[in-house]
Amino acid sequence: MNARRARPCTHAQGGFTLIELTVSLLAGLLVAMGIVALSREATRTFHEEVRSSAAEAALRTAADRLRADLERAGFMSTGNIASFNVTGAPRIARPQLATANVPIGALPGLTGLMSLSLNPGASVTVNSLDLSSAQTVPLTPDILRISGNLTSADQFDIASYAANSQQGCTRIWLVSNSPAMYRVIGSPPSATADTDVHALFFPMGAPATVQFLVRVVDPSGCAQYLQTCKATGGAGMDMATGAPYVDIDPATPLVTAAMTGNTCGVTGFGEGSVINPVQWVQWEITKQGAQDAEPVAYANLDVASGDPTKYDLMRTFYDANLQPVANSSEIIAEYAVDLAFAFSVEEGTTLKPTIFTFPFDDATDNNPWAVPAQIIAGKGPERIRSVQARIVTRTAQADRSASIKLPTNGGANYPNEKFAYRYCLQPGGCPASNPTNALIWARTRTIVTEAALPNQAGNFY
Repeated sequence: MNARRARPCTHAQGGFTLIELTVSLLAGLLVAMGIVALSREATRTFHEEVRSSAAEAALRTAADRLRADLERAGFMSTGNIASFNVTGAPRIARPQLATANVPIGALPGLTGLMSLSLNPGASVTVNSLDLSSAQTVPLTPDILRISGNLTSADQFDIASYAANSQQGCTRIWLVSNSPAMYRVIGSPPSATADTDVHALFFPMGAPATVQFLVRVVDPSGCAQYLQTCKATGGAGMDMATGAPYVDIDPATPLVTAAMTGNTCGVTGFGEGSVINPVQWVQWEITKQGAQDAEPVAYANLDVASGDPTKYDLMRTFYDANLQPVANSSEIIAEYAVDLAFAFSVEEGTTLKPTIFTFPFDDATDNNPWAVPAQIIAGKGPERIRSVQARIVTRTAQADRSASIKLPTNGGANYPNEKFAYRYCLQPGGCPASNPTNALIWARTRTIVTEAALPNQAGNFY
């Protein structure tokens, strides 16, 4: 019996030693760590650019909205009601016994009706923008109120009127089949005609208890500014007769030709006269809890989301008492930090006019043209020919550890200009040095736009 012979070992079995495995795992770990670091940096850069792009997109949208409002300043209204009766000013209808250079009534909107009303730096003082003063160059965003026909491009023919017919208010009936009214209610009138007519004179769903102004222009070309009636529906459509109407408050009665000695005023039953709405919108930077606070619907945009330092650019309708209309505010751009205005004005006479353009943040030159308490003879909003607007927004989060050093107040070439390239997010201000490289600055985006005021072209009164 043969013994089994052992199989000879021809060569070593394949595999890795423990040392080889350790080295390979370590090398793989180093490569993975590099990839993770690179991916994290790429992700951070991506999110930074997304935030920056979002800020720039909001900025462009805000500039478009603001420019649209500015271009309607004085549209179917007046550049400055206080300048009526000055030589060359458009005429206004008032009774013979009236001696003041303003219309009847003490309504703030009537005595202060002007196309542009500037309140310089008021976004900070009114709305307590704490961080504005903490910037390298302190920011003082303005408040601007714009007046004109902001809801329509039409004037509506008057059919007739009935004095003291609606709880003491005068009802002005409008021609229902005029081209202008046809564009609003259709023919035959649509089911929403009552709401549509009301929305012309009461924007943003404002109730009749909120008063707005209307302008009536008679066949002689004289204008009168009247307030809507809060005791009735204000404006709407009598669905039974198919006739649209506007109700006028007795505090500002409709002026007839008989009341003025046939120099101005509505004649007959009102035929030949036209009517249009007049409103105000206010632009400002605000926050939750401010005097001009953001609407409650926007509360989750800042305080509730843990960012009490967030300010927003807001647009709000104002009524004939120059009070904000409830629920009419819109947030136009989030994370806004600055809002400034400058004017191009026309001085001289109609024969020898001269255009002057003033820089931003120049109170000496800009304020006498649009700040009500500082307007002087020969100046005023009626002579502003274009408006330059500067809007600045920031990224939602701090993304820079250092600011950009700027010459104080813009340097020698522009001594009054205030630029914001980086925005400090620390309440007490950011230090000159930042040894820990903490992210305490947010990048900003700035846009400067200009709007011509075609409705004021040639106004010298």
